[in-house]
Amino acid sequence: MTLFKYFLVNECSPPFMVGSTHFSTCYKLLGIYFYSHHYLSIPSQVKNTNAEEGKGVKRMNKENRKSVSGLACAVAMVMLLGMLVPMSANALGVPPVANAGPDQTVNEGDTVHFDGTGSYDPDAPIIVEPIRIVDVSGNGQYIAIGWGTNVTLFKTNSPVPQWTYDTGSEVEAAALSDSGQYLAVGYTNHVALFDTSSSTPLWTHTTTYPIATTPRESLDISRDGEHIAVGTGTPYTTTGDIYMFNKNGSLMWTYSYPADVRSVRFSGDGNYVVAGSWMWQLRLYDVSTGTLYWTSTIGDPHYATALSYNASYVASGQGAQNTVSLYNRNGNLIRTYPVSGTVAEIAMSDDGIYIAEAQYYPFGSVNAFRLLRTDTPSFVWSYTLSTYGETIDMALDARYIVGGCWDHNVYLFDTSSGTPLYTYTTGGGIWEVSMDYKGDYFAAASESGLYVFTTIGGPRFLWQWTNAHPAPGYELTYSWDFGDGATGTGATPTHVYGDNGVYTVTLTVTDVEGLTGTDTCIVTVNNVAPTAEMKGIYFPAEITLRVAGTPGNIVTLVIEQEDSVIGSVEVTRTSGQPNEATLYANIDLTKPYTATLYYDSSANGHGANPVWFIIDGKMAKITTFVTKPKDPSTYHQSYAVDLNSLLTTSGKALTFKATATDPGSDDLTFTWDFGDSTPTVSSIYYNNGVSPDPYPSPWGTYPFTADDATSHSYNASGTYTVTLTVMDDDGGTSSYLTSVTVN
Repeated sequence: MTLFKYFLVNECSPPFMVGSTHFSTCYKLLGIYFYSHHYLSIPSQVKNTNAEEGKGVKRMNKENRKSVSGLACAVAMVMLLGMLVPMSANALGVPPVANAGPDQTVNEGDTVHFDGTGSYDPDAPIIVEPIRIVDVSGNGQYIAIGWGTNVTLFKTNSPVPQWTYDTGSEVEAAALSDSGQYLAVGYTNHVALFDTSSSTPLWTHTTTYPIATTPRESLDISRDGEHIAVGTGTPYTTTGDIYMFNKNGSLMWTYSYPADVRSVRFSGDGNYVVAGSWMWQLRLYDVSTGTLYWTSTIGDPHYATALSYNASYVASGQGAQNTVSLYNRNGNLIRTYPVSGTVAEIAMSDDGIYIAEAQYYPFGSVNAFRLLRTDTPSFVWSYTLSTYGETIDMALDARYIVGGCWDHNVYLFDTSSGTPLYTYTTGGGIWEVSMDYKGDYFAAASESGLYVFTTIGGPRFLWQWTNAHPAPGYELTYSWDFGDGATGTGATPTHVYGDNGVYTVTLTVTDVEGLTGTDTCIVTVNNVAPTAEMKGIYFPAEITLRVAGTPGNIVTLVIEQEDSVIGSVEVTRTSGQPNEATLYANIDLTKPYTATLYYDSSANGHGANPVWFIIDGKMAKITTFVTKPKDPSTYHQSYAVDLNSLLTTSGKALTFKATATDPGSDDLTFTWDFGDSTPTVSSIYYNNGVSPDPYPSPWGTYPFTADDATSHSYNASGTYTVTLTVMDDDGGTSSYLTSVTVN
């Protein structure tokens, strides 16, 4: 029997408001749901140029452009309405398909990352969420994207996400520092800073007004990552602020605006920041002090801004006025460039010579990318587009210019010609493009995913990442058996194996109907040798301190190693025979030590007779004390004492101490060769403390650390090489060599 299933328009039910300028639709084709959010520009609502023409130009018209794609999809769906798609009888109960990811080879003790995101349920509708925000770090090593309520970090050389953080609300902006170490993110009424090594924010700050809803342009981070600027404000009202933060999260300064702050940008040297607002205000500030250098109120809403390296040039793209305005650092207007469309985004070379701009209609006549020069009033070249020129970026030396268009294409240019060097067609309209400072890598945020490119060796596409996931209510449940007795859950768990071996990992996925699918991968864990370290060779010194002289005199001997006191003794002289006391200290012969004698004479001003040091029958004395001090400053004296000639190590039992660590759950055997032809000495330390380690034993204690101590006496003076070898129960060994001098 053959069943037929209809694929219907609006099969799912997201918000849908016909009476407003905003509605949302969801289409399903062959099991895939496509969401489109539409903002319609209704001519009767456009009252006048100043009040309404600029109202929502950047964000609204991005959504208008998106609606073209969405409505086209709707037309296609309507055409498909009534068509029957044959499906087999078991199509309504197909088990999910599990994908445990590739086989892996790792080292003992490594954190193993598993990826089951390739699993899917053939019955589940799939949502492909558009990516609206992208930024490439200045060094071209990292890429950050924003999609929905999530921010995801990648390395340029891999389509596997480093991490994803769910902010809980719509991500409006993201920017990476030059090194890629820091990532600033703006969402709703919050700004957060991440160290990219972790998905946990270093700090978050709540703003009074929401982050301006112009992707990426409403937030910026200085190239060195030391400062973060963010623009906020309620759209199309008279409320807005600019905030300046330190890297540590402290608020440096903030200023109010008579409208939402749409664009903030740092100069390359990090000393200046420019901010443009919807209500015709462009301001330049000192980053450190917040000093306002100047304000310009000419033109229309300032949706896009750019600066040269030291802010010698400041440029602004202005709303519906179809102009790019150029200022110098003092706020003097150098010139305006008439363009034939609304300015969406601009970029400036570090030397301030070139300005690239993306423009779109409706408030104009041409969709295009254009290149301008700051030393001439006309453009260098213009490239006309079939639909909205959405976004643009430039290498700092203007070697390359990348543009993104709502025609699904990414375009690469250089300064010499308006003919693209390279064009790539993605699967959806382009929201934003970003290029590293040298122009080696660039990326595009598209309705259909993240697209990454390089110019190294010639322009070419590197990889794509699509954010596809089951519709709400159709998620899979993931269960992992790591093959060593441990289990895990989630699509991307991690696990550490405590012993080498070959492990079969089994992933079981379960759909909402309770049907399951399984897949396996193999993890080969290599043994890692332990690391051995000598903790010291200790000589038990016994030093007798004998003091003569005037009663009341105090003498103290202190022995130190590495700024730590390892032994001290004090003698206070009394009447009668010389007074004495004995010091016991374990001196580490592998490290330098100091011995210091401190002398305090009695209050009657009389000095002391000699102080003796007696070690193993050997005696030394100090007779350099002031015998009858008349100056109170000489009552307290200190002397460096040389004990080397008195310390006899030959024939004495020296204690040898060492430590070793193995990343796995292995037994460890310490073997000492003292370098004097005597037999070696060995000791074994069991991982479980009582018995030999079975193989494999990934469930044991790991990493495993053991300490060893043994004694040995040398019968002759000389310098000996001591070798410590530590071996684990899988044959991995490491050695540590040191020398000891015996007197």
